Amino acid sequence: MGSGIIFNNGGGGGGQNPTTDYIPLNNGTSNFVDSNLLNFIDNKLSSIFSNGDEFGISVNFSTNRLFLGDFNSITSGIFINVDNISEFITTAYQGSDIGLRLDFANNVYFLGDFNSVSATNSSFIIDNNNGTISTQGYATANGILLDFSTNQYFLGDYNGTGNTSHISIKDSGKDIILSTNGGTITNICDLLVFDGALTTGSASGNSGQHLQVTINGTPYVIQLLNP
Repeated sequence: MGSGIIFNNGGGGGGQNPTTDYIPLNNGTSNFVDSNLLNFIDNKLSSIFSNGDEFGISVNFSTNRLFLGDFNSITSGIFINVDNISEFITTAYQGSDIGLRLDFANNVYFLGDFNSVSATNSSFIIDNNNGTISTQGYATANGILLDFSTNQYFLGDYNGTGNTSHISIKDSGKDIILSTNGGTITNICDLLVFDGALTTGSASGNSGQHLQVTINGTPYVIQLLNP
């Protein structure tokens, strides 16, 4: 003989079937009560609620989306959104997408304030399509740029939003460049070592120019000769 679940008549958690759309729970008595699992067959929505609030897990099979956390902003509004149609995973806080965005469709991945929720808009970006890793702030790309497609690497104000002070490494041309607009480049060390084809055996004459340097706080000028 087969067996099945039989509900008594009464109220939800009393004698009648539990509340519509809630999956019943056997609480150890002769009655079934409402569990925290809710299943809407018509619109294909399945949710786990906590204390009667829409909080926990929401799975919508019709839109292929899953929410984990406080997706209805009952308290802080922190949750994870998995969108299988648009092919991304993102986190949210107080109604705004912020924190993490994994955009698998476009092969771009963000960490931080990628959606300009605050004025600083500081974020870390991995663009796997273009082979770059970069940072941005105040809605402008700056700070760090690692371009693996061209073997060029930048640190500082490489985008010219301020005084353009930055370091650039261009490996294809074997160049390391220290850049500043009217500023100072300081090197504090005990010895400068230069190797390579840096010397010549002759000079054609005085150029009339001198190189200004400061060594241990004392300014000097070095005469420059024409090649």
